[in-house]
Amino acid sequence: MKSYKIIILIGKSLLMLILLTATLFANKGEKLWSLKMAGINIDASAAIGDVDRDGYSDLVVGSTMGEVVVLDGYGRIIWETDLEDKISIAPTLMDVTGDPGLEVLVLTLSGKIFCLDGLTGAILWEDSTLGTIKWASMTVIAADINSDGNNEIITADEKGKLVCLNGNGKKLWEYNEPEGIGSAPAIGDLDGDGKVEIVIASEESPIICLNNEGEEQWRFKPEGDVLASGRKREVAAPVIWDIDGDGSKEILTGMGFELAAVNSKGKLVWSFPMKNRIDSGISIADADGDGEVEIYAVDLSGNLVCVKADGKSKWSTILPGKARRAPTIADVNGDGVTEILVAGYSSKMMIFNPTGEIEEEIAVKGGTNAAPVVADLLGDGGLCTVVPEISGNLVVYRWKPVIDNPKMLWPEYRAWASRTASEFSQNKSDKNVIDKKAYRVNQKDLANDLSEIKKAQDELKKLIPSLPDSEGILERVYYLNATIEQVQNQFENIDDQTPIKKRELRDNLVELKTEFIRLSKLAKQAVEEGEVVTVYAANPWAPFGGVDEIIEGRTPKPNITVEAFQGEFESAALNIFNFSGNARTMRVEIDKLSGPTDAASISIDELFTLCETIDVPTQDADLSADALPELNGGNLLIVPAWEGRQLWIIINTKQLTPGTWNVKLSLKSLEVEPAVAEAELTIKIWDVPLPKKQALSLCHWGGTDHPKGALADQIAHGTNVFPRTVPPKVEFDKYGKIVNVDYSAHDVFIKRIAPHGTILFHSLVSLNGSSPAFSPPWLKAYKSFIPLWIKHLKELGYGYENFAFYPVDEPGLEHGKNVARFMKWAKLVRDIDPKIRIYANPVAEITM
Repeated sequence: MKSYKIIILIGKSLLMLILLTATLFANKGEKLWSLKMAGINIDASAAIGDVDRDGYSDLVVGSTMGEVVVLDGYGRIIWETDLEDKISIAPTLMDVTGDPGLEVLVLTLSGKIFCLDGLTGAILWEDSTLGTIKWASMTVIAADINSDGNNEIITADEKGKLVCLNGNGKKLWEYNEPEGIGSAPAIGDLDGDGKVEIVIASEESPIICLNNEGEEQWRFKPEGDVLASGRKREVAAPVIWDIDGDGSKEILTGMGFELAAVNSKGKLVWSFPMKNRIDSGISIADADGDGEVEIYAVDLSGNLVCVKADGKSKWSTILPGKARRAPTIADVNGDGVTEILVAGYSSKMMIFNPTGEIEEEIAVKGGTNAAPVVADLLGDGGLCTVVPEISGNLVVYRWKPVIDNPKMLWPEYRAWASRTASEFSQNKSDKNVIDKKAYRVNQKDLANDLSEIKKAQDELKKLIPSLPDSEGILERVYYLNATIEQVQNQFENIDDQTPIKKRELRDNLVELKTEFIRLSKLAKQAVEEGEVVTVYAANPWAPFGGVDEIIEGRTPKPNITVEAFQGEFESAALNIFNFSGNARTMRVEIDKLSGPTDAASISIDELFTLCETIDVPTQDADLSADALPELNGGNLLIVPAWEGRQLWIIINTKQLTPGTWNVKLSLKSLEVEPAVAEAELTIKIWDVPLPKKQALSLCHWGGTDHPKGALADQIAHGTNVFPRTVPPKVEFDKYGKIVNVDYSAHDVFIKRIAPHGTILFHSLVSLNGSSPAFSPPWLKAYKSFIPLWIKHLKELGYGYENFAFYPVDEPGLEHGKNVARFMKWAKLVRDIDPKIRIYANPVAEITM
């Protein structure tokens, strides 16, 4: 609520003075667009820059599956390149080659550095000097490191190797830090001598300063046990800035549970208490416009602070959840007042004004591991905010600007798309510099697309008269022919089109070309087969691709051979295609079985289970042919017009004697004159029966809380180890005395699972009390309850052979840093009862 004086003047006379109290209606952010790309999940911040040189800012993201994707301001894909390696680091944009335009620099999880052409996405070069990096905890810096007028590249791996490359990927120098490098570096001219310094951080040294040739100048280690608090592996990413305006830069970083300012000589200036460690959670700007910068920092407990240049608090607040990335600072709603945007794991993006008051909250589905990125994506002077959600959505919000060209003070992760995290980047070669050259669509490529479409049209024209049934495909061809005429008219007037329209034209041509080529290949296969229904052999363990099986040439003859131990389960698959304009219901019939012995007593229903492969949605927002529901009692399968379906056959060989067995499968449509397709199945049974009692432990790592049928299926296929925990619920008082025990859910679980093998318990008991884990009262309660629990299991009829303790999953990850946690729990349990088995699944780099 704010008060305003409204003065109305008539001529030179004061008519009235009214004091009006009113509530202003805020300019709220609206979703401009949201995009969920199939199979692509983004777990890093975006980058902004005019990579395609059309005069508008573009959006660059990297995915955990290795895709680099560039989109325009309306969410249309400009290009994408698959690097075939996980990406958890924000891309970097900078001209490093000296050629016109920006390059896209990408660091993958395995440590490979890629330089991509901004215009096309082509890989210009790659470098494999580095080892693996810590997930989402590094960056690639691009800047003029050696003052030669060209931009160099700085990045590092987790073990401590830092490299400086030139714009062509040649290594200029290398630095090796024995303590490892745990966060993104920063660069800047600390001492004002015209040469940049590089600042890195390790678990033991929050700041290590190198010169521009990679030589160590000094390192800062705080006194006392400051670093002992929290988890050391959370290493803060430093920021370089002249916070007090004296011409000399300071370094802002986290050390333990503190925010610290260190001067250019490595001396502590001040520290400020935090509630947890800081990741890359520091940004700097004069948001309130008072002429002095503020330091904004957020820690892993969601504690957001605004600190003055002298280290004194200005304001603070607690976010709904933790955040790893620094606040973004810009006038997002264009009202002349700068906002502070923070997003993290709370499923909300919080927007504050410069005094710490909440202006707006925006839902972020699943939270985000990225910093909000702010830019003028539409070229109209207003700002958009880009947020990659953990749910898989890439979401862009926009506010209606009140003023033109609102301020962007800290618009991206590490401040700028060059990722320097310093004032060093505020020069002509940095940030979202837009090349205002006239944009030209590659008309040669478009002409090639039109030429390929014409070839496919001619091919279809020849094939259609020979199709066994042209209904359905003929109508589709008519529609596509009409569509291509419209596109050709646009192509003839391409010089009059806007950049967005030109991009739409390109995308439409690509889609039309793909569709024409698909139809042409499909029609060609139908003509070659000469039948409306055709069946092909399939690999049951390869994802079913539908019509793509034909487009990509996966059409082997339907003669299948499987081999199995006596008593083993095996699987086979057939792909059935309907080359006609009407859906067909196919009945699957299994003809007489023949083999080395009389088959009369063999139950076909027990030998074969017939299923249909069904697409189901995945967490990556695509579909996977994964579900296998059994066919109905009539063994019927519906195949839509000009589509395919997969028949999955589960073979239970327990009735079959050693030797070769043969059976024919017929698929007949339910019509007066049925369409028929046949397949032959050969089953070779080895003269080696499976043991009556399974000698090996087998875990499919499938949750046993799934439906009853799924558990039965796992057991039937030999699963006898179940990683699932439903521990007893126990309450204890402040003295460590047990006051309540609830076995209800635990006992239901035990009786359901224990008869079938071994249960891996992540937790042996759920202890609830006022004291934390490993405190004296907690230890007393834990040590007293475990023997009671063992006794309770014995009363239920189960012993040590029915379970094992599974304290930490894959303790060797992160270079074995979870081994200590594993050993702490394992030793505690073994001290209580040496008979309890401990399960470990070590991976690379573990030592025990």
